[in-house]
Amino acid sequence: MTLPGSDQTIARRPGDRFLAFAFAAGDLLLEVDSHGVIVFSRGTSPRLLDRDPAELDGKPLADAVVPDQRRSAEELLNRLRETGRVREVAIDLQSRDGAPRRFAVSGILLPDHGGVCNLVLSRRHFASVGIDRTEMSAEEFGDEVRRALTKGRQIGQDYNLSLVDIGAATKAQGLDGEVAREYEAAAMEALRAWAVPDGPLARLDDGKIGLLHDSDIPRGSLGRRVNDLIRNLTGRADLTVQTATIDAAAAGLSEADVSKALTYTIKRFMDDGVENLDGGSLTDGYQAAMASNLERVQSIRCIIDSSNFTLYFQPIVDLHRWSLHHFEALARIRQGDDLVPPGAVIGFAEEVGIITEFDQKVCRKSIATLRDNDHIPVTARIAINLSGRSVMNRAFMGRMISLLRENEDICPRLLVEVTEYTEIKDLAAVNKTLNEVRMLGCEVCIDDFGAGAATFQYLAGLKVDYVKIDGQYIRDAFTKPEGRPFLKAIAGLCNDLKIRTIGEMVEDEKTVWLLRDLGVDYAQGHYFGKAEPDQRGFRLRKGPRISTF
Repeated sequence: MTLPGSDQTIARRPGDRFLAFAFAAGDLLLEVDSHGVIVFSRGTSPRLLDRDPAELDGKPLADAVVPDQRRSAEELLNRLRETGRVREVAIDLQSRDGAPRRFAVSGILLPDHGGVCNLVLSRRHFASVGIDRTEMSAEEFGDEVRRALTKGRQIGQDYNLSLVDIGAATKAQGLDGEVAREYEAAAMEALRAWAVPDGPLARLDDGKIGLLHDSDIPRGSLGRRVNDLIRNLTGRADLTVQTATIDAAAAGLSEADVSKALTYTIKRFMDDGVENLDGGSLTDGYQAAMASNLERVQSIRCIIDSSNFTLYFQPIVDLHRWSLHHFEALARIRQGDDLVPPGAVIGFAEEVGIITEFDQKVCRKSIATLRDNDHIPVTARIAINLSGRSVMNRAFMGRMISLLRENEDICPRLLVEVTEYTEIKDLAAVNKTLNEVRMLGCEVCIDDFGAGAATFQYLAGLKVDYVKIDGQYIRDAFTKPEGRPFLKAIAGLCNDLKIRTIGEMVEDEKTVWLLRDLGVDYAQGHYFGKAEPDQRGFRLRKGPRISTF
């Protein structure tokens, strides 16, 4: 049979058709026997390896790859024998000159073929995540999980996350230091054969490893392989490595929410290991923890979007003119008949990465208050809090600046307080963004200066208008010998830098006089008034006439 106008004969044999389909999908075909030896190798172009692919015949697959991936090649075959199929695992073959050539390897183990593995290799670009980069923080790992989940969802592929605690096992056996690190590195190399292509595989902390992998890998397979590997390396049959496997594709939730909950769970894994689980096993415990975290993410989002999320306003007073300067907008959450500060909500929102949604809601509510001349005097100003994590988030700050531009007439009545919950690492980038905010007419303040992450390096790296001194330093001025000199030093430094200062937690008259005496410009606290939902009738109390300090 021939095609019209063609002298090419259509292949009739099933084997020919198989080869045609295989070469349509890849550049190199390998058949590997049950001992890991290549028994058939054919490619569409010898230039891929600078040699005839048939030269690979008779060589172990592990000898065909670059030396530092030989364990990965062996584990690729182990995975095939365990699961029957692999999909696009990144691997580097050696060319004639020794230079690596990166391929995506897919394979299948056909039944009743004596353990022979059929592999299709295709040249493609990998982003190198999980290949060349092996150390990540929980946040970085969570971001890569989110990226991979997004990509997987687009192609209809579900993934699971596995967390492997090799450190606990090696410590229990007294294998600390460099020896333990060698075993961790060996496990990392082997786990590459199980990870999602371009997906996250990383050493998280202290012998703890995380990787994203196909959801169709049977539960327990990966854990068995890691234990076999480590036991063979150590020669200790009683050594047990704990592995948690978590479903990373929760129905009805976005990959962003799943990623945020996973980040929180990963932090728990990094902090607690296997020591503080309520469940009967590591997998059960972390699966339950993730389910709880997902529920909390949803709960916080519902609170933010509901009428139970409201703003209260507390006055900040000019100590020298004895006049109202502005109000700070403080979020409150209604729980039945009670109003509670959102401290626990903010802490969790910080950890799982939804604090930007919280901050955005406060910003929009504050702008609406100013726009409508509602809840505060018509000429008053409002300060809003932005988390350090929010100001480091370029996407959030881009939306924030767009919102401010839409309300540029309101900006001179708006202050931005950068809170200290999360340390700002890239001060230069954040300073550039905050300068855009200042150019729109908003002033900027560092909140809780001296506590947590907000330290003197912020003064050198950020151009700000105000510094709010943490209340603990003000209390220490009355109880510790070094308290008053330290407070005076902060006020003096800020004055030299042309930065105005705000003292918080001012509860009595003697504290007012102390702050004035030390050169602090403004004050906030119950002495001037508590936070209230409606401050249109605010009246500043008369100032003290005689110093009582």
